[in-house]
Amino acid sequence: MSLSRRSRYALALSALLFAAALRLWHIASVPPGLYYDEAGHLLSAQTIGRDGNFPVYFEWGQGNDPLLAYLAAVTLAILGPVAWAGRLAVAWVGLLSVAATIRVGQEFYPRRAVGAIAGLVLASLFWHVDLSRYGVQSITAGLFAPAAMAALWVAVRTGRWRAYVALGLCLGLGLVAYLAYRVFVFLPALVLAAYSIGQPQRRRGTLVGGALAGTVSLLIFSPLAVFFAQNPQWFVDRFQATTGQTLGGGNAVAALLANTGRVVWGLFGHGTEDQRQNIPGRPALDVIQSGLFAAGGVASLQRRRWTEVVLGLWLALGLLPSILTQDAPSFVRMIMAAPPAALLVALGATAVARWAGRIGLAVVVIGLVVSAGINIWDYFGQWAESPVTFKAFDGGLYWIAQELRGAPAGSVLYETPVYRDWLTFPFALGPEAYGRFNAFNGRECFVGPATTTAETLYAVVVAEDPLTVPALTQVFPNARQTAALSVGGAPYAVVYTVPAGSAAQLTPARPGGALYGGLLQLLGDSLPSASVQPGGVLNLELMWRLEQHTPADLKRFVHLIGPPKADGSILYAQVDSSPCDNAYLTWQWKPGEIVIEYIKVPIPAGVPPGSYQVYTGWYDAGTLQRLPAVDAAGKPLGDTVEVGAIEVGMVGK
Repeated sequence: MSLSRRSRYALALSALLFAAALRLWHIASVPPGLYYDEAGHLLSAQTIGRDGNFPVYFEWGQGNDPLLAYLAAVTLAILGPVAWAGRLAVAWVGLLSVAATIRVGQEFYPRRAVGAIAGLVLASLFWHVDLSRYGVQSITAGLFAPAAMAALWVAVRTGRWRAYVALGLCLGLGLVAYLAYRVFVFLPALVLAAYSIGQPQRRRGTLVGGALAGTVSLLIFSPLAVFFAQNPQWFVDRFQATTGQTLGGGNAVAALLANTGRVVWGLFGHGTEDQRQNIPGRPALDVIQSGLFAAGGVASLQRRRWTEVVLGLWLALGLLPSILTQDAPSFVRMIMAAPPAALLVALGATAVARWAGRIGLAVVVIGLVVSAGINIWDYFGQWAESPVTFKAFDGGLYWIAQELRGAPAGSVLYETPVYRDWLTFPFALGPEAYGRFNAFNGRECFVGPATTTAETLYAVVVAEDPLTVPALTQVFPNARQTAALSVGGAPYAVVYTVPAGSAAQLTPARPGGALYGGLLQLLGDSLPSASVQPGGVLNLELMWRLEQHTPADLKRFVHLIGPPKADGSILYAQVDSSPCDNAYLTWQWKPGEIVIEYIKVPIPAGVPPGSYQVYTGWYDAGTLQRLPAVDAAGKPLGDTVEVGAIEVGMVGK
């Protein structure tokens, strides 16, 4: 399908405007929330330039290449610390990716509409729209791959040095942008080698130009290369972590063949199940796009030119990162395949129009319009409005962070059950509120001050933690609900506020009194009154108060003690762990803070019926040294204290 230059430019401009609209529309709210990885890149961006520091690599999350953080630093400087700053940077990268795809299409198929149509396809492609609005690194590979191919084609066509420099820039920037891009760099090298062999009269210029491109790319990559040379574990860490189930398995060939099938089928049949990347199961290409892709494949076989060979190799290399790694098909890891897939769809569209004349042209136009409508509805309608998407992007955690950030200055902030260092929290709360922020796993314990010295807020993800709200209202009867969030019609999270000056109301079945190491006061315990069966679980509550801060990681033990066994041992069951099942370590406790632990002690099946004593104590996880205990009068109690007795009944009784 041939068009005049003016028509091709108009179509290309329309594609770019269309792409911009779909990438910038409601960018502040779609997708909802702020996912962990997005927050990580924003936090990295905030460190750039601080104290003269310009990192070349970021070591969180098994390591991250630096380019996206530097791009996000620009949008943060303009917008301030808003959650969508990273997504805006990514949206512009996605838009440039569409422009680069149009350009490479014009180079591959001059004086034809393939490039502009590919731009229109890519503009509305669910797969590409999603990753152009999701603030993670992968879309950078979706830009620098087509940009490199366009520069490469201009370079071999014209021999201009600036084209080779542009190729080197694209390769170098891609190498510092996203790990998966490292497989792509072999394609330009292969094309240049083949061209120098096939065009001996231009061999010298091609080799010199290729060397120039390689030099430019290496100069850009060199700071990161030095870092990897000094820290080789970071060069392979993420790769090893993601390929452990494929290359690291017992039968790598079988695993790779299976992954190849999943990835190819992910294009046309059943896509990734990851809600952040897709409507689970939706193929990367819809039915119309798949049909035109097939037509493009037929047209490529008919043309049998090296352009189509390169296009096929590009598609294969784009899919390779997902083939090599676990969780195939991963649309994030195969994003470099999106531009060649769009080009093949566009090639198929022009072929159908050529084969079937005006009727074919009408069918193609209607098909592309319907396809765009399907993709737009699937993304902005079905996917964006889904409660599952809201949860997948940590929409509830972001809501919690915003609620707590708006609390009065000086207030104490608690959250359960997500860990404090989940990266959504430090970015969304901001440094000041995050400094007052505490998190615990309310399914394992309750945490709070013995007396609130300031207004104290509790944010609870009730969809995951059903225990904290009842515990909170029992310990602080004057706590009141001040905010609530429902997702999909079901309660998801609440915020309770406890006024300053509120004293914790504790009701242990048996009061305590033992003080361990001058640090931890046992306030009481609650043992079950009914007998426990062998093979069952002893549910025990222990109530503690921290008397003074400790930097040590202390572990608490609970022992079930009975009559001597044949080997002389009196220990029948035990549990050793950091407080709250390792969710709220002792160095995190504040002086005067209370912790009510919900401890589960498995009772072995072979424990004979009878009366047993329950003892508890503490030891330093580093030195294994136990903390000595004293009673209220200062009398030594040893390093373990009895908290009560239980009966172990007969099985079936």
